[in-house]
Amino acid sequence: MLGTHECDDGNTIDGDGCSSDCKIEPCWECDRLSPSNCNIDPALSIGITDSTFAADNSNVAINFNNSIVL
Repeated sequence: MLGTHECDDGNTIDGDGCSSDCKIEPCWECDRLSPSNCNIDPALSIGITDSTFAADNSNVAINFNNSIVL
């Protein structure tokens, strides 16, 4: 049951959108159902571009369209 919880996905695992203390984690959206269904915020997208300027292609550029909270 949600009660005062922001979400409840039925487990105590952090990093899946709904934290162990039933709070919605940064960059995630969760519905208010029980159990909650959480998905990465669609406003957050990650672009990975292979760097062609390095002879061995060992560099990768990662671009975010939103601020990232670590």
